[in-house]
Amino acid sequence: MENIVKEVFWTSRALISIVLGVILNFSRVYDFKLTLKKIKEELNNEKDLSKLKCMSKVFGKITWCLFYSQIFTFLTGTFGISIFNIQFI
Repeated sequence: MENIVKEVFWTSRALISIVLGVILNFSRVYDFKLTLKKIKEELNNEKDLSKLKCMSKVFGKITWCLFYSQIFTFLTGTFGISIFNIQFI
């Protein structure tokens, strides 16, 4: 029973990585859209871009945070699954 719990724990890490990857892609797309909108408004000489710049910075930080979280969960999940499977060979 203990082995099943360990396997589920490490497998869930890999699944969390997949979920983070999907969220990361949505965040990146939205960040790109904000950046494009900011550039278009700058080219059209819009005056107040502070809200747009702030939102762009926030989504940029969220994107990087999700990226690092995805890499961490993927590596720990893969490492854990590898160690778990080596023990039973």
